[in-house]
Amino acid sequence: MPGQSTKSEDFGGESEPYPDSLWEWLSDEGSNNRTRPAFYAYNGQTREVTTSLEYGKLLDRVEILAGACTSSGIAARDTILVILDNSAAEYWTVLFWLAVRLGLAFAPLDTSIFRRPEELQSMVELLEPKVVVVQHMDCAREWDKMAFEQTPVLRLVCETPTEQSPTWTILDTLGAAKESAPYPEVHLDDVAMIVNTSGSTNLPKCCPITVRMLISEIRQYHSMHLSRFTPSAKHLISISISRPIAYLACVNTWRGGGATVFVSGGFDANTTSAAIQDLACTHAWFVPAMINILHAAKDPTTLESLQTVFMSGDTAGKEAIEKARSLLPSDCHMIPHWGMSEGAPLFGYTKSEEISFEKSSAIAGIGRALRGTRVRICKSGCVSVVPQGEQGELHVNSDSMIDHYLGNRSEEDFYDDDAGRWFKTGDTAVMDASGIIYIVGRTKDIIVYRGRNIVPAVIQRHLQAKFPAEWVVVGLKHELNGEVPAVVTKELPTTKDDVLGYAKHANIEDSHLAGGIHTLKELGFEDWPYNATNKIQKRDLITAIESMRSQNREQAI
Repeated sequence: MPGQSTKSEDFGGESEPYPDSLWEWLSDEGSNNRTRPAFYAYNGQTREVTTSLEYGKLLDRVEILAGACTSSGIAARDTILVILDNSAAEYWTVLFWLAVRLGLAFAPLDTSIFRRPEELQSMVELLEPKVVVVQHMDCAREWDKMAFEQTPVLRLVCETPTEQSPTWTILDTLGAAKESAPYPEVHLDDVAMIVNTSGSTNLPKCCPITVRMLISEIRQYHSMHLSRFTPSAKHLISISISRPIAYLACVNTWRGGGATVFVSGGFDANTTSAAIQDLACTHAWFVPAMINILHAAKDPTTLESLQTVFMSGDTAGKEAIEKARSLLPSDCHMIPHWGMSEGAPLFGYTKSEEISFEKSSAIAGIGRALRGTRVRICKSGCVSVVPQGEQGELHVNSDSMIDHYLGNRSEEDFYDDDAGRWFKTGDTAVMDASGIIYIVGRTKDIIVYRGRNIVPAVIQRHLQAKFPAEWVVVGLKHELNGEVPAVVTKELPTTKDDVLGYAKHANIEDSHLAGGIHTLKELGFEDWPYNATNKIQKRDLITAIESMRSQNREQAI
């Protein structure tokens, strides 16, 4: 259109007015449908529901705990630190709702954090939690060993121990207080939740999700075309360490009065298919690698109840979208989605239209800026906006985005102008002429080989499309070429020669695999080196490859 900007910038429009109470707004549908299920815990081994909870019983249980907490001096804006693994979905659910009821900052961690005491020490010092909840007494003993300077007001353990502790109280023994907990005055800028960044190269950073953010995030998901968050929704939650990562799947479902379906453990094709089939799940969030695994299982009849699927966790290539279409029911609506610990969603499709793909990378578009979100794509290292169709770093200003990290870490990632507070995401993106955004990869992950940019995500998607396995591409320093890509997988699903042969057939240049193909066993790992948010520590992989290559050179002398 004449006069239309050709720069890569857009504004999705002003946000709607915010409700007075997060608690009343979030629990509205559940309060009106007290006999409807809010939650199922599913055991894929035995194919049975081990626990379920109706909204009425959930809300009643929360009221009892709220009274006990306030009688112990817990108040709005205190922090509750919750350390649970995937088997404790019921407790995670109850404690999240408790935090909303009392206006607490809910800080969830996985029990694996005890294997990284430096991270836990840093978190506790920063958050100063007034309530600490752990899954069982083994975790409680680990906590006590660390001898933190600050003593929480309440120390609670979920699972009933065989022996009593003078310092830890069993959560389910907290009785009703004489008086009900008052409804606190909660402000839009109060912290509702604290989630961590991936921290793939150093200690994770803490993201304060405010009440305003949480409401905005939920509204934006509900605004997406055919998101279908209704009382009849049953939303599958099957991501490893899913509670702190997939909280948005939970709160969107609960806001609509639907039920979450928690599957214990990590992702498994058979267990996931069984849960969808047995409970007639309508919603699911899958990353592209999960689609590859489900596709390899070749049993689409088990997925027939699915109505809406979010392709999340990583940008999806055309191959992943086509595989998903062949696997999912014909009337299932697929939503390419992208988000960050710092905030989501920022982009989406609010009306019916075909998924579009970026020309050079064949990456699926994730939609346009949603309400309350401004976006610009800038030249690296500055705020100069690039023309549409050109790659640059994605910068966002949004009601669904944090405006700082706790402890003011990485302040250089934020800046201010007349529009407000901006966040430099570190993602390489492209905007087309219609405003659709394509996330090409992480700026810091781009490998510069002889002056040319190589995007690891593109190589990973090619390999995952052919071989159903997780592939990670990292950059190794090279004296002549600057950097060379190296490929790592847990177990080779075929031979290295087959991978190289496919790479040539798929027009993947030899330089894109110049750093070699490596398995975790070759590098001395039994499993991927994960951090607290289940992100792979790429720095550990690079160190292991460089160490192995150094040893090989020494042996060759």
